[in-house]
Amino acid sequence: MKRSFAYALVAAMATGSLSISLAGCAPSAQPEVEAVEPTHASLTDDGETLQPSTSSQPDAEQGGSAQPALEQSDAEQRAALDRYVEAERAQIPVLLEATNQAFTDLRIESQSLDSTTYTFVFANQTDPVVASQAFDALVPTLKASFDSLTLPAMRAAGVQGTVHATYVYLNADNSSIWEKTFTSSD
Repeated sequence: MKRSFAYALVAAMATGSLSISLAGCAPSAQPEVEAVEPTHASLTDDGETLQPSTSSQPDAEQGGSAQPALEQSDAEQRAALDRYVEAERAQIPVLLEATNQAFTDLRIESQSLDSTTYTFVFANQTDPVVASQAFDALVPTLKASFDSLTLPAMRAAGVQGTVHATYVYLNADNSSIWEKTFTSSD
């Protein structure tokens, strides 16, 4: 099972990298987070992956030639992003449980043909200054997770081009704590 950015956050919290005082809501067990290789794949309507590969180049031994990627229509891009978002949403109950209820809500929404927003709501009021500083310190780790987990999962769902993922963290009262957008570098 491919893991997402949210799983990376859970792992960061579980290993103590995210040293926010959560009033006893820190996770007690580290979830398994597996790395995934970037893939270029197509998905069927029922979510099955067809012919994944780690390269857009054909196997030289098969005598194939490289073909340029075809641009997809807005409808195809929307369908691909919707597949990705639905797959991520299916993981929400597991993610919330893995954080030992540190979050009361996690919303995953597509914002346009190339953007998703992940909104995490803390279960308990958290000091926004301390939390913001902790998230700022984790930006390199979170960016690496976006590049190695989120982006490949989006690509596997068929999302093409430059993509943006915004992560929003809200306090229990829905006040803003931290927000960051990561962008693919293609």
